[in-house]
Amino acid sequence: MDKPIFSEVYDFENLYCAAYETIQDKKYYPEELQFASNLEEELIKLQNELIWHSYIPGDYYYFWVYDPKKRLICAPELRDRIVHTAVCRVIERYIEPRLDYDSYACRKGKGALDAANRAGLYANKYSHFVYFDIKGFFDSIPVLPLEEVYLKRFVDDSEIMWLLHTIFMKDCNGVGIKKGCRTSQLSANVYLNELDHFIRHTLKAKAYVRYMDDFIIFSNDVEYLKFCWAEIARFLEEKLFLKLNDKTFIGATSQGFEFVGYRIFKDYKIIRKTALDRSAETLKSWKDGKVDDLSFYRSTASRVGHCQGTASYKWYCEYLLKALKFALIDRAED
Repeated sequence: MDKPIFSEVYDFENLYCAAYETIQDKKYYPEELQFASNLEEELIKLQNELIWHSYIPGDYYYFWVYDPKKRLICAPELRDRIVHTAVCRVIERYIEPRLDYDSYACRKGKGALDAANRAGLYANKYSHFVYFDIKGFFDSIPVLPLEEVYLKRFVDDSEIMWLLHTIFMKDCNGVGIKKGCRTSQLSANVYLNELDHFIRHTLKAKAYVRYMDDFIIFSNDVEYLKFCWAEIARFLEEKLFLKLNDKTFIGATSQGFEFVGYRIFKDYKIIRKTALDRSAETLKSWKDGKVDDLSFYRSTASRVGHCQGTASYKWYCEYLLKALKFALIDRAED
């Protein structure tokens, strides 16, 4: 079988595993505790809604995040997050092997550091690059063309497509998918897989790295990069109904470039100053009691992990230890 089927989605074991994945890191939240206390009953109810196509998504919780830039995040209700996870658990197995090797976002073993390392490898081989960024990416993805890509490449089960359509169209006028949903992250990669195919097979790009809607092509031929720029802009507008923003540019690898949160040079990479500034803000908020210990420790661990493999790692850890020392002294005095 090379395509997923709907019965895999509503299979009770799949729903149970999806619930476990969704709840495990938030098991002390009241909503999760209440749901978990009647887990079997709630999952059977959800299973029947899926089988009989009576499932209706609940409301989203909207909130803003400012790391690294201002973004509106949409958090589904718990039961909806379980459904999102259940369908992704099934279709990801079929989608993952078909994605481009150098697509790095929201895939196991292909995080931001992996993308930065790959870009650094190409920076050592080529003299120039063209950096692309898509304007308002998530908010600009049209639902029906997205579903056509699913049908064309990955899913030919009408019931799975019914479920995806139901999820996509919640609070939607037909354009835009919600940032913060697991189905949206997967679908963004599915949609831009069309771009990956175009760049690989039509433009014949050998050195190409994409992290969601940020992507780079490397070459020693600047005219070829200009050609790629024009052709990609045309393809995005005509085939995917998307546009490049004004961040797109051609540069020399010898000057370094920013990508996925790093400043990348031919022989090394460093973290951006904005990352250090955010760490300082988080540290101050923790010291002032505005951020709880668990959130601060998780944020710090994430920052340290972000620095690993960069020229900034040793310096950042020394800075962090000194800052923590002074912050602990201040908290003790208070």
